[in-house]
Amino acid sequence: MRSSAISGMFLLSSAIALAQSGGTFTVTGAMTTPRVWHTATLLNNGKVLIAGGESDFNLIGPGQYGFLAPQSVLATAELYDPVSGTFARTGDMTAPRYCHTATLLPDGRVLIAGGYSTPQAGVPTNTAEIYDPSTGSFAATGNMISGHGCQQANLLFDGRVLIVGGSGAGNPAPNAELYDPAGGTFASAGAYASDTSGFNTCQGGVSTVLSDGKVLIVLESASAEIFDPAAGSFTATANVGSPQVFPPYGIDFNDGLPTATLLLNGKVLLAGGGDDSGIHANAELYDASTGAFTATGAMTTGRDGQTATLLPDGTVLMAGGYLYGPGDVTLASTELYDPARDAFTPSGNMTTPRGGGQTATLLTDGRVLIAGSRNSSVA
Repeated sequence: MRSSAISGMFLLSSAIALAQSGGTFTVTGAMTTPRVWHTATLLNNGKVLIAGGESDFNLIGPGQYGFLAPQSVLATAELYDPVSGTFARTGDMTAPRYCHTATLLPDGRVLIAGGYSTPQAGVPTNTAEIYDPSTGSFAATGNMISGHGCQQANLLFDGRVLIVGGSGAGNPAPNAELYDPAGGTFASAGAYASDTSGFNTCQGGVSTVLSDGKVLIVLESASAEIFDPAAGSFTATANVGSPQVFPPYGIDFNDGLPTATLLLNGKVLLAGGGDDSGIHANAELYDASTGAFTATGAMTTGRDGQTATLLPDGTVLMAGGYLYGPGDVTLASTELYDPARDAFTPSGNMTTPRGGGQTATLLTDGRVLIAGSRNSSVA
Protein backbone atom coordinates (compact mmCIF):
# COMPACT_ATOMS: atom_id res chain seq x y z
CA MET A 1 0.00 0.00 0.00
CA ARG A 2 1.07 3.58 -0.59
CA SER A 3 0.00 6.83 0.97
CA SER A 4 -2.42 8.84 -1.09
CA ALA A 5 -1.21 11.57 -3.43
CA ILE A 6 -4.79 12.69 -3.99
CA SER A 7 -5.81 16.09 -2.67
CA GLY A 8 -9.30 17.13 -1.64
CA MET A 9 -10.87 20.56 -1.87
CA PHE A 10 -13.43 21.83 0.65
CA LEU A 11 -15.76 24.18 -1.20
CA LEU A 12 -17.15 27.01 0.88
CA SER A 13 -19.93 28.48 -1.24
CA SER A 14 -21.33 30.77 1.44
CA ALA A 15 -21.69 30.98 5.19
CA ILE A 16 -25.34 29.93 4.94
CA ALA A 17 -24.65 26.95 2.73
CA LEU A 18 -21.84 25.92 5.05
CA ALA A 19 -24.06 26.07 8.10
CA GLN A 20 -26.93 24.18 6.46
CA SER A 21 -25.28 21.60 4.26
CA GLY A 22 -21.74 21.47 5.57
CA GLY A 23 -20.17 22.32 2.22
CA THR A 24 -18.85 19.83 -0.31
CA PHE A 25 -15.54 18.23 -1.16
CA THR A 26 -14.31 17.66 -4.70
CA VAL A 27 -11.14 16.06 -5.98
CA THR A 28 -8.55 18.45 -7.36
CA GLY A 29 -5.28 17.68 -9.17
CA ALA A 30 -2.97 15.05 -7.69
CA MET A 31 0.34 15.98 -6.14
CA THR A 32 3.38 15.04 -8.22
CA THR A 33 4.55 12.79 -5.35
CA PRO A 34 2.64 10.96 -2.56
CA ARG A 35 3.43 12.71 0.73
CA VAL A 36 2.71 12.53 4.44
CA TRP A 37 4.10 14.76 7.23
CA HIS A 38 4.95 17.41 4.66
CA THR A 39 4.23 21.13 5.02
CA ALA A 40 1.83 23.34 3.08
CA THR A 41 2.26 27.13 3.03
CA LEU A 42 0.03 29.71 1.35
CA LEU A 43 2.27 32.13 -0.54
CA ASN A 44 1.53 35.80 -1.19
CA ASN A 45 0.80 35.00 -4.83
CA GLY A 46 -2.04 32.66 -3.80
CA LYS A 47 -0.23 29.44 -4.62
CA VAL A 48 0.56 26.78 -2.00
CA LEU A 49 4.08 25.50 -1.38
CA ILE A 50 4.13 21.76 -0.56
CA ALA A 51 7.54 20.71 0.78
CA GLY A 52 9.19 17.49 1.93
CA GLY A 53 7.50 14.65 3.76
CA GLU A 54 7.72 10.88 3.54
CA SER A 55 6.64 8.68 0.67
CA ASP A 56 6.59 5.07 -0.55
CA PHE A 57 4.96 3.45 2.47
CA ASN A 58 4.70 -0.28 3.03
CA LEU A 59 2.01 -1.67 5.32
CA ILE A 60 3.85 -3.94 7.75
CA GLY A 61 1.12 -4.71 10.29
CA PRO A 62 -2.56 -4.38 11.12
CA GLY A 63 -4.28 -1.11 11.84
CA GLN A 64 -3.98 2.39 10.44
CA TYR A 65 -1.58 4.06 12.84
CA GLY A 66 2.02 3.27 13.65
CA PHE A 67 2.43 0.36 11.19
CA LEU A 68 3.35 2.20 8.00
CA ALA A 69 7.07 1.90 7.24
CA PRO A 70 8.35 4.89 5.22
CA GLN A 71 10.85 3.97 2.54
CA SER A 72 12.06 7.43 1.59
CA VAL A 73 12.28 10.98 2.89
CA LEU A 74 11.62 13.71 0.35
CA ALA A 75 13.60 16.82 -0.52
CA THR A 76 11.24 17.66 -3.38
CA ALA A 77 8.73 20.50 -3.34
CA GLU A 78 5.80 21.51 -5.51
CA LEU A 79 3.34 24.36 -5.98
CA TYR A 80 -0.43 24.12 -6.08
CA ASP A 81 -2.18 26.64 -8.34
CA PRO A 82 -5.80 27.16 -7.19
CA VAL A 83 -6.73 28.72 -10.53
CA SER A 84 -5.79 25.68 -12.61
CA GLY A 85 -6.23 23.13 -9.83
CA THR A 86 -2.86 21.57 -10.61
CA PHE A 87 0.45 20.85 -8.89
CA ALA A 88 3.86 21.52 -10.48
CA ARG A 89 7.38 20.87 -9.26
CA THR A 90 9.48 23.71 -7.93
CA GLY A 91 13.09 23.64 -6.70
CA ASP A 92 14.24 20.94 -4.26
CA MET A 93 15.05 21.64 -0.63
CA THR A 94 18.70 21.58 0.38
CA ALA A 95 17.98 18.49 2.51
CA PRO A 96 15.23 15.86 2.76
CA ARG A 97 13.00 16.31 5.78
CA TYR A 98 9.62 15.44 7.30
CA CYS A 99 7.86 16.54 10.49
CA HIS A 100 9.48 19.92 9.91
CA THR A 101 7.90 23.39 9.99
CA ALA A 102 7.30 25.95 7.26
CA THR A 103 6.55 29.59 8.08
CA LEU A 104 5.68 32.42 5.70
CA LEU A 105 7.90 35.38 6.58
CA PRO A 106 6.79 39.03 6.25
CA ASP A 107 8.88 39.46 3.07
CA GLY A 108 7.10 36.55 1.34
CA ARG A 109 9.87 33.98 1.73
CA VAL A 110 9.31 30.72 3.64
CA LEU A 111 11.41 29.44 6.56
CA ILE A 112 11.78 25.63 6.57
CA ALA A 113 13.23 24.30 9.83
CA GLY A 114 14.13 21.02 11.51
CA GLY A 115 12.40 17.69 11.08
CA TYR A 116 13.86 14.25 10.43
CA SER A 117 15.96 13.18 7.47
CA THR A 118 15.89 9.38 7.82
CA PRO A 119 12.84 7.10 7.39
CA GLN A 120 12.83 5.93 11.00
CA ALA A 121 12.60 9.04 13.19
CA GLY A 122 15.77 9.30 15.25
CA VAL A 123 17.81 12.41 15.94
CA PRO A 124 16.12 15.45 14.36
CA THR A 125 18.13 17.88 12.29
CA ASN A 126 19.01 21.41 13.37
CA THR A 127 19.31 22.69 9.80
CA ALA A 128 17.04 25.32 8.27
CA GLU A 129 16.55 26.84 4.84
CA ILE A 130 14.66 29.58 3.02
CA TYR A 131 12.38 29.23 -0.01
CA ASP A 132 12.27 32.27 -2.29
CA PRO A 133 9.12 32.30 -4.48
CA SER A 134 10.71 34.82 -6.85
CA THR A 135 13.38 32.29 -7.84
CA GLY A 136 11.61 29.04 -6.98
CA SER A 137 14.67 27.88 -5.07
CA PHE A 138 15.78 26.97 -1.54
CA ALA A 139 18.95 28.16 0.18
CA ALA A 140 20.43 27.31 3.57
CA THR A 141 20.06 29.75 6.45
CA GLY A 142 21.51 29.64 9.96
CA ASN A 143 21.22 26.41 11.93
CA MET A 144 19.02 26.03 14.99
CA ILE A 145 20.78 25.64 18.33
CA SER A 146 19.25 22.18 18.76
CA GLY A 147 17.60 19.67 16.47
CA HIS A 148 13.79 19.82 16.54
CA GLY A 149 11.31 17.30 15.11
CA CYS A 150 7.50 17.56 15.11
CA GLN A 151 7.87 21.06 16.53
CA GLN A 152 5.59 24.06 16.07
CA ALA A 153 6.54 27.38 14.44
CA ASN A 154 4.77 30.66 15.16
CA LEU A 155 5.25 33.95 13.29
CA LEU A 156 5.41 36.71 15.90
CA PHE A 157 4.13 40.23 15.36
CA ASP A 158 7.72 41.56 15.13
CA GLY A 159 8.57 39.20 12.24
CA ARG A 160 10.59 36.68 14.23
CA VAL A 161 9.62 32.99 14.32
CA LEU A 162 9.20 31.08 17.60
CA ILE A 163 10.04 27.35 17.48
CA VAL A 164 8.46 25.37 20.34
CA GLY A 165 7.66 21.81 21.38
CA GLY A 166 8.54 18.66 19.50
CA SER A 167 11.41 16.30 20.17
CA GLY A 168 15.18 16.58 20.31
CA ALA A 169 18.24 14.43 20.80
CA GLY A 170 17.65 13.69 24.48
CA ASN A 171 15.82 14.69 27.63
CA PRO A 172 14.64 17.22 28.50
CA ALA A 173 13.01 18.45 25.30
CA PRO A 174 15.03 21.14 23.52
CA ASN A 175 14.40 24.70 24.59
CA ALA A 176 12.38 27.02 22.39
CA GLU A 177 14.24 29.13 19.84
CA LEU A 178 13.70 32.39 17.95
CA TYR A 179 14.60 32.93 14.29
CA ASP A 180 15.49 36.46 13.18
CA PRO A 181 14.95 36.87 9.41
CA ALA A 182 17.09 40.02 9.35
CA GLY A 183 20.20 38.16 10.45
CA GLY A 184 19.21 34.65 9.37
CA THR A 185 20.08 33.32 12.82
CA PHE A 186 18.45 31.42 15.69
CA ALA A 187 18.75 32.36 19.37
CA SER A 188 17.46 30.80 22.56
CA ALA A 189 13.97 31.88 23.61
CA GLY A 190 14.65 30.82 27.19
CA ALA A 191 13.52 27.88 29.28
CA TYR A 192 9.93 26.69 29.50
CA ALA A 193 8.02 27.34 32.70
CA SER A 194 7.07 23.62 32.87
CA ASP A 195 9.25 20.57 33.40
CA THR A 196 9.78 19.12 29.89
CA SER A 197 11.79 16.06 30.94
CA GLY A 198 8.96 13.75 29.88
CA PHE A 199 7.85 15.60 26.77
CA ASN A 200 10.66 14.82 24.32
CA THR A 201 8.28 13.31 21.76
CA CYS A 202 6.20 14.22 18.73
CA GLN A 203 3.44 14.92 21.27
CA GLY A 204 5.69 17.58 22.79
CA GLY A 205 3.44 20.57 22.34
CA VAL A 206 0.88 22.50 20.32
CA SER A 207 0.79 26.28 20.10
CA THR A 208 -0.92 29.32 18.62
CA VAL A 209 -0.33 33.07 18.52
CA LEU A 210 -2.91 34.99 20.56
CA SER A 211 -4.59 38.25 19.59
CA ASP A 212 -2.18 40.24 21.77
CA GLY A 213 0.90 38.69 20.14
CA LYS A 214 1.73 36.33 22.97
CA VAL A 215 1.87 32.58 22.28
CA LEU A 216 -0.14 29.86 24.02
CA ILE A 217 1.72 26.53 24.33
CA VAL A 218 0.02 23.32 25.49
CA LEU A 219 2.38 20.49 26.46
CA GLU A 220 1.78 16.75 26.38
CA SER A 221 0.94 16.68 30.09
CA ALA A 222 -1.84 19.23 29.41
CA SER A 223 0.12 21.89 31.27
CA ALA A 224 -0.03 25.21 29.44
CA GLU A 225 2.08 28.33 29.38
CA ILE A 226 2.39 31.69 27.69
CA PHE A 227 5.42 33.06 25.84
CA ASP A 228 5.69 36.84 25.94
CA PRO A 229 7.91 38.09 23.07
CA ALA A 230 8.36 41.49 24.71
CA ALA A 231 9.61 39.99 27.97
CA GLY A 232 11.30 37.02 26.29
CA SER A 233 9.97 34.61 28.90
CA PHE A 234 7.52 31.76 29.53
CA THR A 235 4.97 31.77 32.35
CA ALA A 236 2.55 29.04 33.41
CA THR A 237 -1.17 29.42 32.83
CA ALA A 238 -4.11 27.16 33.68
CA ASN A 239 -3.86 23.47 32.77
CA VAL A 240 -5.94 21.99 29.97
CA GLY A 241 -8.61 19.45 30.89
CA SER A 242 -8.29 19.90 34.63
CA PRO A 243 -10.39 17.65 36.90
CA GLN A 244 -12.72 20.63 37.34
CA VAL A 245 -13.43 20.58 33.60
CA PHE A 246 -13.21 16.83 32.90
CA PRO A 247 -13.65 14.96 36.20
CA PRO A 248 -12.36 12.99 37.89
CA TYR A 249 -8.85 12.70 36.46
CA GLY A 250 -8.45 15.44 33.89
CA ILE A 251 -6.86 14.71 30.54
CA ASP A 252 -3.48 14.53 28.80
CA PHE A 253 -2.13 14.08 25.28
CA ASN A 254 0.52 11.37 25.49
CA ASP A 255 -0.99 9.64 22.43
CA GLY A 256 -1.69 12.67 20.28
CA LEU A 257 -2.03 16.42 20.56
CA PRO A 258 -5.21 18.45 20.17
CA THR A 259 -5.57 21.15 17.56
CA ALA A 260 -5.31 24.77 18.73
CA THR A 261 -7.20 27.37 16.68
CA LEU A 262 -7.42 31.10 17.38
CA LEU A 263 -11.04 32.17 16.90
CA LEU A 264 -12.21 35.56 15.67
CA ASN A 265 -13.39 36.37 19.20
CA GLY A 266 -9.83 35.96 20.52
CA LYS A 267 -10.40 32.67 22.32
CA VAL A 268 -8.51 29.49 21.39
CA LEU A 269 -10.35 26.27 20.54
CA LEU A 270 -8.55 23.09 21.66
CA ALA A 271 -10.12 19.89 20.35
CA GLY A 272 -9.31 16.19 20.08
CA GLY A 273 -6.04 14.40 20.73
CA GLY A 274 -5.54 11.19 22.64
CA ASP A 275 -4.18 9.55 25.75
CA ASP A 276 -4.14 6.06 27.26
CA SER A 277 -7.91 6.19 27.69
CA GLY A 278 -8.47 6.65 23.94
CA ILE A 279 -9.19 9.43 21.47
CA HIS A 280 -10.81 12.59 22.83
CA ALA A 281 -13.98 14.18 21.52
CA ASN A 282 -13.67 16.83 24.22
CA ALA A 283 -13.09 20.47 23.33
CA GLU A 284 -12.17 23.48 25.42
CA LEU A 285 -11.82 27.23 25.02
CA TYR A 286 -8.85 29.22 26.35
CA ASP A 287 -9.62 32.80 27.30
CA ALA A 288 -6.48 34.92 27.46
CA SER A 289 -8.30 37.62 29.45
CA THR A 290 -8.87 35.19 32.33
CA GLY A 291 -6.05 32.73 31.69
CA ALA A 292 -8.48 29.83 32.03
CA PHE A 293 -9.81 26.90 30.02
CA THR A 294 -13.52 26.12 29.99
CA ALA A 295 -15.35 23.21 28.41
CA THR A 296 -17.29 23.78 25.19
CA GLY A 297 -19.46 21.41 23.16
CA ALA A 298 -17.84 18.08 22.31
CA MET A 299 -17.04 17.00 18.76
CA THR A 300 -19.46 14.61 17.10
CA THR A 301 -16.67 12.01 17.06
CA GLY A 302 -13.31 11.65 18.75
CA ARG A 303 -10.40 12.65 16.51
CA ASP A 304 -6.63 12.52 16.59
CA GLY A 305 -4.41 13.60 13.70
CA GLN A 306 -7.16 15.81 12.28
CA THR A 307 -6.74 19.26 10.77
CA ALA A 308 -8.48 22.40 12.07
CA THR A 309 -9.01 25.39 9.78
CA LEU A 310 -10.54 28.74 10.71
CA LEU A 311 -12.95 29.65 7.91
CA PRO A 312 -13.76 33.23 6.84
CA ASP A 313 -17.16 33.15 8.58
CA GLY A 314 -15.52 32.34 11.94
CA THR A 315 -16.40 28.64 12.09
CA VAL A 316 -13.71 25.95 12.30
CA LEU A 317 -13.50 22.99 9.92
CA MET A 318 -12.28 19.80 11.63
CA ALA A 319 -11.31 17.23 9.00
CA GLY A 320 -10.24 13.59 9.11
CA GLY A 321 -8.09 12.01 11.79
CA TYR A 322 -8.37 8.53 13.21
CA LEU A 323 -9.78 6.46 16.03
CA TYR A 324 -7.58 3.71 17.46
CA GLY A 325 -8.44 0.58 19.35
CA PRO A 326 -9.90 -2.69 18.08
CA GLY A 327 -10.40 -2.06 14.38
CA ASP A 328 -8.63 1.27 13.96
CA VAL A 329 -10.63 3.68 11.81
CA THR A 330 -9.28 6.35 9.47
CA LEU A 331 -11.86 9.10 9.14
CA ALA A 332 -13.25 10.77 6.04
CA SER A 333 -15.80 12.66 8.12
CA THR A 334 -15.60 16.36 8.94
CA GLU A 335 -17.42 18.71 11.25
CA LEU A 336 -17.80 22.42 11.90
CA TYR A 337 -17.43 24.26 15.20
CA ASP A 338 -19.67 27.31 15.55
CA PRO A 339 -18.41 29.66 18.32
CA ALA A 340 -21.79 31.42 18.45
CA ARG A 341 -23.47 28.17 19.51
CA ASP A 342 -20.51 26.50 21.27
CA ALA A 343 -21.33 23.41 19.24
CA PHE A 344 -20.02 21.06 16.57
CA THR A 345 -22.19 19.81 13.71
CA PRO A 346 -21.36 17.17 11.06
CA SER A 347 -20.16 18.47 7.71
CA GLY A 348 -19.66 16.73 4.37
CA ASN A 349 -17.33 13.74 4.04
CA MET A 350 -14.01 14.05 2.25
CA THR A 351 -13.59 11.95 -0.88
CA THR A 352 -10.70 10.11 0.83
CA PRO A 353 -10.16 9.11 4.48
CA ARG A 354 -7.16 10.90 5.96
CA GLY A 355 -5.72 9.65 9.23
CA GLY A 356 -2.86 11.99 10.03
CA GLY A 357 0.06 13.75 8.36
CA GLN A 358 -2.19 15.61 5.94
CA THR A 359 -2.28 19.41 5.61
CA ALA A 360 -5.17 21.85 5.35
CA THR A 361 -4.59 25.28 3.81
CA LEU A 362 -7.11 28.11 3.62
CA LEU A 363 -6.89 29.60 0.13
CA THR A 364 -7.45 33.26 -0.71
CA ASP A 365 -10.89 32.48 -2.19
CA GLY A 366 -12.11 30.83 1.04
CA ARG A 367 -11.74 27.22 -0.06
CA VAL A 368 -9.56 24.76 1.86
CA LEU A 369 -6.95 22.58 0.19
CA ILE A 370 -6.46 19.25 2.00
CA ALA A 371 -3.44 17.32 0.76
CA GLY A 372 -1.71 14.05 1.62
CA SER A 373 -2.55 11.37 4.15
CA ARG A 374 -1.23 8.44 6.11
CA ASN A 375 -4.26 6.37 5.14
CA SER A 376 -2.93 2.86 4.45
CA SER A 377 -6.18 1.82 2.79
CA VAL A 378 -5.60 4.11 -0.19
CA ALA A 379 -3.44 2.86 -3.06
